[in-house]
This record gives sequence, structure tokens and C-alpha cells, in this order.
Amino acid sequence: MENPYNLEFYTNENMNTFWQFVEMLLKTAAPGVLIWFALIGVGLLLRIIVKSFKDGNKNNDDDDDIEIKRY
Repeated sequence: MENPYNLEFYTNENMNTFWQFVEMLLKTAAPGVLIWFALIGVGLLLRIIVKSFKDGNKNNDDDDDIEIKRY
């Protein structure tokens, strides 16, 4: 007598349906996620570039590594 509660999930029909859902998710959700990460990355990069130019414009004469004393 065969078990009546035997569930077979990994059939060809179920796996085809699963991969169709995965394909749909990748086609619809992935571009939005990538655009979101790209905007955050560009924002961070611009913040670093602006900070480097602001720090480069300051005249830092007091941070010399060599101290010269003449006697």
C-alpha cells in the first residue's frame, strides 16, 4: 500500500513554475534594486570628491613633517 501523504515537490512541472517565478522576480525587482544601489554609490562618491576638494583648498602650513631649527 502506497503512502497517501507522499508529497513530491521536485517534479518537472513544479520546478518549471518555480523558475518562471524566479525569472519574473529578477526581471521586475532587480532593476529597481540596482538603481537604488547605484544612486547610493554615486552619492557616496560625490561626498568623497567634494570633501577632498574642500580639504585641498585649505592652506595647511602648520602640519609640516619636518621641523628646521637654525642656531
